[in-house]
Amino acid sequence: FRAVMDRAACQKGSRYWLDKTPEHTLMVEQIAAHYPDAKFVAVVRDALGVMRSNMGRYHGVPQRRRAALVRGTLNLVHHTKEIRRFSRRSDRIHVVQFSDLLGEPETSFRDLCAFLELEFEPAVLQQAYLPNTTFHEANARDRETVLSPGDERLVRLAQALGRAVPVSGFR
Repeated sequence: FRAVMDRAACQKGSRYWLDKTPEHTLMVEQIAAHYPDAKFVAVVRDALGVMRSNMGRYHGVPQRRRAALVRGTLNLVHHTKEIRRFSRRSDRIHVVQFSDLLGEPETSFRDLCAFLELEFEPAVLQQAYLPNTTFHEANARDRETVLSPGDERLVRLAQALGRAVPVSGFR
């Protein structure tokens, strides 16, 4: 895998390559062992924000919707626990809150560049692509209403439950 990725980066004139597969969060220890020069960047998101985004696309049976909310929230909590656990033992990971990326982009990117040992260039703050969002300007108000108050309580309950279960309890 590394040989293929290194070659692809070289062909594009890039010095680095990245992988952003969320499921790989659960394999961070193994990846770190196989790639001793790798650095990890983890973006941690708020459960309600993630579930709003996920449910913004969901239209289905209410029971399945509730199950998807619980499953998605527990999954997010588990991934976040793995990130936190790895970050306590390794200086090879930079953890940033999604809300900080939105609210304080320059500070967030300066910190990220310092971690990656790259020079900060203000151009990184310019968006080259349209936002990847479920809620575009035309339906931005839906962000606040896509989850009912009951849905929000369910997400908070699943979040509390997930936090109470040791990481080993998920395996």
